[in-house]
Amino acid sequence: MVVKMLVLMVLFLGATAYNTLYERRVVAPIQQRIGPNRAGPWGLLQPIADAVKLFFKEDIVTSQAERFLYYLAPIISVSCAMLFMAAVPFGPEVPILSRLPDMPPSWGKFSITDLNVAVLYVFSVSSISIYSVLLGGWSANSKYSLIGGMRSGAQMISYEIAMGLSVMPVIMSAGSLSLNEIVVRQADMWNVLRLPWGPVGFFILLMALLAESNRAPFDLVEAEQELVAGYHTEYSSMKFGAFFVAEYGNLITISALIVTFYLGGWQGLPLINLHLPAYLTPWLGLVWFAIKTAVLVAAFVWIRWTFPRPRYDQLMGWGWKVFFPLALGNVFVAGLFIYLGQYFGIGYFG
Repeated sequence: MVVKMLVLMVLFLGATAYNTLYERRVVAPIQQRIGPNRAGPWGLLQPIADAVKLFFKEDIVTSQAERFLYYLAPIISVSCAMLFMAAVPFGPEVPILSRLPDMPPSWGKFSITDLNVAVLYVFSVSSISIYSVLLGGWSANSKYSLIGGMRSGAQMISYEIAMGLSVMPVIMSAGSLSLNEIVVRQADMWNVLRLPWGPVGFFILLMALLAESNRAPFDLVEAEQELVAGYHTEYSSMKFGAFFVAEYGNLITISALIVTFYLGGWQGLPLINLHLPAYLTPWLGLVWFAIKTAVLVAAFVWIRWTFPRPRYDQLMGWGWKVFFPLALGNVFVAGLFIYLGQYFGIGYFG
């Protein structure tokens, strides 16, 4: 398991670093700019240059900051971004690896751990990650930072309930809190198409997780036009960079979670069987998962640079007056379909 954790950490941090380069190169033509192209061929060394620059910049801490919490906030943000990925299944089990001598059966699985309560784990980590923004905003002892932190708390209350309800039909259909079971259940058809009101639940989860990552258009906790930089105004050097590592890491994480819950996880396209040899099938699942996650990351980048930021009261109004009723109605319809399916012996929905 330690080897798996190290491999995942290296891949996750590498993907996070180059996610920044991808976004900057995609956004450049939208804004009629060139984008980073000087550090290395085609700018491929730009993330490394940025990391070196942040490590060697002067680390300034305000005299009135609550130092322990001030240092703790960026640690929580990066840790939660990586903890998310511990329970996400990236692919099916590889029988050859599971049968190696002196290896535990879990070695052949493309996941750190297979929790039977993985959904609860994911939402627990999600609720903890908010502390990084709250503590970062409060501990800096700055009015702008504090307002950004308080906005984050109110924003979380608005979307967290709808986010939890949006995955309830998925859990009810799979009959399990295990992410592996949820993915296996989508072998014939993805949940976004199979479940009643599946597109509605998918859209609510997508919007809620976008707000969870504090990315535009839901970056109200930063809102540089209003709060200078929001909760991380008083941070510098690599502590400032840690918040951005968490933001771009969360972009990958939320994409992986949406793929797992509604887009089939490592399952291929519905009704399409490539008839590959048995030893290649698990690795194909890993490829499918990577492609779907990359497509969602691209969609989130497009959303950020296309839609304007709503007002603070508008976001809270959408959370309570639109997303919450829709998610609650989605749970009711899903329960009704599952009950009728069991009553009439139709096992399609539950």
